[in-house]
This record gives sequence, structure tokens and C-alpha cells, in this order.
Amino acid sequence: MTKQRKSGKRPPVKKAPVRTASSSSPSASASLPALGSRRAWSATTRFVAVIVAVACVLFYMNIKDVYEAQTSALAATESTAQVTVERGDAALAFRPVAGAGDTGFIFYPGGKVEYESYAPLMQQLAQRGVFCVLVEMPFELAILEKSAAGVYPADYPDIANWAIGGHDMGGRMAASYAAKNAESLSGLVLLGAYSSKDLTQSGLPVLSITAELDTVVDENRMEKYKENLPEDTVEQTIAGGNHSGFGDYGLQDGDTEATIPAAQQQEQTAQIIADWIAALP
Repeated sequence: MTKQRKSGKRPPVKKAPVRTASSSSPSASASLPALGSRRAWSATTRFVAVIVAVACVLFYMNIKDVYEAQTSALAATESTAQVTVERGDAALAFRPVAGAGDTGFIFYPGGKVEYESYAPLMQQLAQRGVFCVLVEMPFELAILEKSAAGVYPADYPDIANWAIGGHDMGGRMAASYAAKNAESLSGLVLLGAYSSKDLTQSGLPVLSITAELDTVVDENRMEKYKENLPEDTVEQTIAGGNHSGFGDYGLQDGDTEATIPAAQQQEQTAQIIADWIAALP
């Protein structure tokens, strides 16, 4: 019998698979974020933090210089024989002693102007029978609370109808509020202001009062945004008046000296508004 000769080669040995980071289970790899991702996340966080810090600094620089109400304006925040002034948490209400008409007037102050600066104008209106609410805005910026007017009808249920208005930024924010709430308002008053919102189909009566020597308001924008106002908008100009004269806070940067006293401008403005409110349907 012939014997088979055994081969000198050893059978191959099966090697166990070597686990690497790439061959590990999906759950394991998902739980360990790559270092590059960590670095990217950290860099993004630092970038966002820097942007927020810069924004805060710029915001503070923008609001720290506020036009203060003059002494005569502060005196107008007190009650008189003709007008009772009611001080709320964030507003002053001016109630005619002889009785108010059916329509009240909510007023938004200009940007970076202390709201008491408009107390003389509100006093003049109240003396003409118009119940007025002068709104205090956070950081003196109406853009931060343009819907503030919504709370006052409930606070003063004895007033059946409400018009809204404002000066400069306050006027623009009042127009923005009016565009969304036209059905609950009787009218809109703009003092040295325009509406960036389309009011042409709102059915809302609008009164626009400007001053002859106003060099603060952007004339190009005023002209451009006239197309947003209804065709029957009433336009009036105070001869010799300026932008600052609607309030009582001194001469605003960029404005021109008026040729009439601020008190006279406010008196004329109040008469125009009172007559217009009295004629509202």
C-alpha cells in the first residue's frame, strides 16, 4: 500500500477581525463627535458671543443720549383747573374737567425723546375736550412696543372711540399699529412722520401735520410713502414750525431753528387735531 505523504504546510489560521474606530458600531461612533466638529462649534459660539456683545454696546450707545423733557413740559404733567392728569404705570392720561368727547387720542412719543416732552401738546388737546393717553415707551423707543395702544380702550371704557397718533418714530409705529387694527380705530394722526405700511384700503381717516422748517424728517421718504396714505388724507403744515416744536425737549440734532415758539406750534397743532377729531364720522 502506498502511503500518502503529508504536506509540510500548516493549515491557514483564521485571524480575528481587528476593531478600529471606523469598524465599530454606529452607536459608538455617533457618541463621539469628531474633534474638528468640537472646534467648529466652539468657534461659532465665540463668534455669536462677540456679535451679541457688539450689538449690546451699539444698542446702549444708541439709547443713552435721550432728549429730556424741559421744565415747562414737566409742569404740564400736573393737573390744572381744566385738565385732570392721571399717572399710570407707563402712561399719562389727560382728562378734560368739563367732560371729554366720544373719541380719545392715544399718542406715541418720538424716538429717544422723554414722553413727558409731549405733555404740553396733550394739555392743549384736553383743554379742547379730547381725552388723551400719552404712552411711555421702553428705552424711549416706540419700535419696542408698537402695540402698546391695545390695552387702553379696556382701561377707559367710558371712551367709545379711539384715534391713534405719534411724532416721528412714534408716528411710524402708530401707523404700523393702525394698519393691523384699523377696524378698532377711528383715525390716525401723523406729526412729522410717514407710514411705511399701506393704508390706502384701510378705510381709516388720516391727518398728516408737518412743520415748514423741519429738517429732521427724511423728505424723500415722506414723499415716497405718501402713496401709502388714503386719497382723502388731510394734510396741514405749521408755518414757521420745526420738527422739535411738536414736543418740548429743546432743539433736536439736525433740526432748524423755528421762527415761532414751540408753545405756539403745539397750540396750532392741538387745534388742528381737535377740529379733525370732532369731524370724524
